[in-house]
Amino acid sequence: MKSSKKTAGSTAADKKILHALLDSYENSLLSRGENKVTVRISFSFTRSSMPIYFDESSLEYETIHAMLHQLEDRGWIVIQWKNGKPDHVVQKVFLVAERAGEIYAYLKRTPKAVYEQQQLALLEQLKEECATPAASAFLLWLQQRLEEGQPVKEYIEISDLSKTELLLRAVSRVEENRTACYLREFSIRNFADSKAFESVRGTVKKVLVRFGETFCETDENEILAEYGIYDTPNYVYLKGEGCLVLQGNL
Repeated sequence: MKSSKKTAGSTAADKKILHALLDSYENSLLSRGENKVTVRISFSFTRSSMPIYFDESSLEYETIHAMLHQLEDRGWIVIQWKNGKPDHVVQKVFLVAERAGEIYAYLKRTPKAVYEQQQLALLEQLKEECATPAASAFLLWLQQRLEEGQPVKEYIEISDLSKTELLLRAVSRVEENRTACYLREFSIRNFADSKAFESVRGTVKKVLVRFGETFCETDENEILAEYGIYDTPNYVYLKGEGCLVLQGNL
């Protein structure tokens, strides 16, 4: 029973370290082949990054050492031991970048570069359809950022193509809207789903403020109202006797 816990902990540590190394790799120029100086991707062993390794009440560090030796034997990492003492305390591990493809396959993880290319292909498809001012400016911004490997997480999740498509179409449809309607009506008419627009509503507002007209008001409802789209009214239920006054009249 004790050994099975070690195996589980080892597997978790294995994946945690490899994912962390790939995260750093993807955020570096090394992954794009644009580095002008030698870059080494590493994962440091500290009490915050790997608490179980420094837990004196556990023998997990022995299992982790064995796991790291296996990864090093595969040629995926290089271990740096503290004070140069092998099998004493791990200081950090370095990624062997040339073998990154094998690690992606092992983790069943799609490289960021693949998602970037998929997003760029989608943007190219949507250029003509989403040609309104804010949608077009936003699309070109995304395109440039993706081509340069810059982050776009403020607006889209790079692995979610369908959400990017919905967002761009939503911005474009809002700008094109000429008929006064409620949010649910707008969503059903354009996306055949009463809740589709609601899922990107906040991001649509951010796009319109940054890439569209200059809005003095930053409230979502006020901005959408500028395009004739109004929040669904709420119903107030009254019980008992009372007097309703409308514009001073009973």
